[in-house]
Amino acid sequence: MLAVLCSFYVLVDLAARGRAGYSIDILWFGNILVYGVVIDKVSTLISSAFILIGLLTLIYSGGYLSSKNREHPEHGIQRKYYFFLLVFITSMAGLVMSSTMLGLLAFFELTGVCSWGLIGYYNDEKSLKAALKAIITTEITSIGLFVATAYFFVVTGGFRLAALGGWMTLRRS
Repeated sequence: MLAVLCSFYVLVDLAARGRAGYSIDILWFGNILVYGVVIDKVSTLISSAFILIGLLTLIYSGGYLSSKNREHPEHGIQRKYYFFLLVFITSMAGLVMSSTMLGLLAFFELTGVCSWGLIGYYNDEKSLKAALKAIITTEITSIGLFVATAYFFVVTGGFRLAALGGWMTLRRS
């Protein structure tokens, strides 16, 4: 709930001040930016939506993952499920707010692993088969993102997504 409130506060603050947004550089490797975040109206709005939907899912899960569930009765707290769900929510917000291709790649991989864990949660044949399909699909997609990240680095000399705008302008000239 605190994350939802904070993200909405940032969104309202950006709108009230009329700010276009800003970027915060977090992790550097030499003179190459590895990870940073973009805080603007679009990324904050989308991450707020992910966080709010994640909160609602967490609340719903409390009732669903109980002994009252006829199909899959659960007894006790299911830490594995909540771990994967919380990391998934965080990864989706990180994916949207990343200012670098490496950040996109890392958070995309995390969402894939979390999807695998959530889909295969019941650990029966049907859920494990579905989880395997999900992880294969995600990893095939990741290959494209790895190639795009490498190409992006070759073309721009870094991983900052803002460099794409400058490169596109040069290509049109």
